[in-house]
Amino acid sequence: MTARQGRSMDVLVVEDEPLVREIAVEALWDAGLDVTEAASAEAALAIMAETGPPPVLVTDVDLGRSVMDGLALATEVCRRWPQTAVIYITERPGALSERALGPRERYVPKPFEPARLARLVCEMSPPCPPPPRRVRGRDVGYCWRSHRATWLRTLLREVGSSS
Repeated sequence: MTARQGRSMDVLVVEDEPLVREIAVEALWDAGLDVTEAASAEAALAIMAETGPPPVLVTDVDLGRSVMDGLALATEVCRRWPQTAVIYITERPGALSERALGPRERYVPKPFEPARLARLVCEMSPPCPPPPRRVRGRDVGYCWRSHRATWLRTLLREVGSSS
């Protein structure tokens, strides 16, 4: 998935392992976030140079064959865009032991629970005002960052009460 032209992304996921990247992207997408993905640090920097930085960067610490690892990527992103929060996903939490995490940095050990990653990204994302939605002529409060299941329950309740 890539950022839509003219609309910024909510989160950028940088992971060299396709299956892990897919799991993370799906969990965040299911949480209602606009997700962009990259397989390397260099691809992530190119995306951010074109579309602007996301509020949250999720990156693996070890990015395989990439020239930059996730720590170097995060350092560069925080230098260029200090407002961006960073979440590291790693199977080696010891790799972060020498790094003092800042107030806008967190880590999630692999294997991770997708819902936990989604909760953490939502906690670190800036709040958004809910845009109005109309269902059968009635307003339904819905924040596009909220979970689709919550929205669906609201929708079904509204449709059911208007029958």
